Amino acid sequence: MFNFKKKNKDEKAADEFFQFHFRSGKDLDNQNQIKKIGLWILLTLLISLIVFGYFTLSKTDRLEKNGEVAKGIVIGLKRNSYKVNDFDGTRVNNYLISFEFFVGGEAIRGVEILEKRDYKQYFHHEIKVNDSLRILYDPRNPKNNRILKK
Repeated sequence: MFNFKKKNKDEKAADEFFQFHFRSGKDLDNQNQIKKIGLWILLTLLISLIVFGYFTLSKTDRLEKNGEVAKGIVIGLKRNSYKVNDFDGTRVNNYLISFEFFVGGEAIRGVEILEKRDYKQYFHHEIKVNDSLRILYDPRNPKNNRILKK
């Protein structure tokens, strides 16, 4: 009864081309708005990453240039040694060292994680609680500190 003509490949391609390029203005506005939002999000993330990197590097740089040395005391020591998970052979093998030192009569506490492979760069022997160590700190912000290597 009804005799519909089938479209060939060229006609289908032409229909798709016209539908894609001659969409309604509302569809194009929505698409452009989504692109703008995505671009703003990407730009915000990039700027945040740059600012975070700058402050991290300047904190380390300021400690290296203007740092002062103080004598500290080990107040806590924990050794971690475990397998991360059963599927991966990666192991955690480090020391968690809590220490305290004094700046201008104020007690400053700090914590540092040292890998077992780096331990001999910091200490000649196995340390214990109440052992002394040398701390490098920023005089403007003593909470920015780290344990000095031997």
